[in-house]
Formats: sequence, structure tokens, C-alpha cells
Amino acid sequence: MVRVTEAKIHDVQKARMLHLEKGAIVVFDKAYIDYDWFAQLQENEVTFVTKLKSNTKYTVLRRNSVDATQGITSDQTI
Repeated sequence: MVRVTEAKIHDVQKARMLHLEKGAIVVFDKAYIDYDWFAQLQENEVTFVTKLKSNTKYTVLRRNSVDATQGITSDQTI
């Protein structure tokens, strides 16, 4: 799905309006950092993958093995 909006509308505002079904997997960039929204996604059993901002504070719950030859630097549940 693709939505085109005016530049003055922040992408995360539109993302929050999506109906994401239980079990969905969502990938987005660090422009979408919204911890309340992340909590809602988790509560609705939606898995999400993102790159965090460098100053993000978090606790690693689980470290998963990665294949560095594939360019993956880490895989963590936080």
C-alpha cells in the first residue's frame, strides 16, 4: 500500500491510522519513533522492525544470532 500526502503531514500521523492486523510485521525507518504507538503495536501483537535513533535508551531482553555476511549487525528484542 502506498499513500502520498503533502510534505507538511508527518508520515507517522498516517501510519497511526493504519489498521494493522494481529500477526502483521511492519518495517519502518527512524522517522516513525513514537513510543506510545510502539506500545499499542505490541499490545495488538503487531511485530515491528525499525532503526532506532542514536540517543534512544532501551533494555535488551534477548539477543538473537545473526549472519554478519548478510550485512546484519544485530538482532535484538528490546
